[in-house]
Amino acid sequence: MVKAMRQNIISQGRAKICTQVSQITGATVSGLFTDIDVTIGERVIVFSLDQDLDTTLPSI
Repeated sequence: MVKAMRQNIISQGRAKICTQVSQITGATVSGLFTDIDVTIGERVIVFSLDQDLDTTLPSI
């Protein structure tokens, strides 16, 4: 049940978060992947983009 709820939350907000990442980076999001460690509750979200940001964004 918890897994289904997490999947539902991600799927409902996917378009919005992909749009925001695209606006910030100037790259199109081609994929979004997520995983969670249920032991410690840590979540990882990975975005696949159509550009290499190392070559397009200024270094900090």
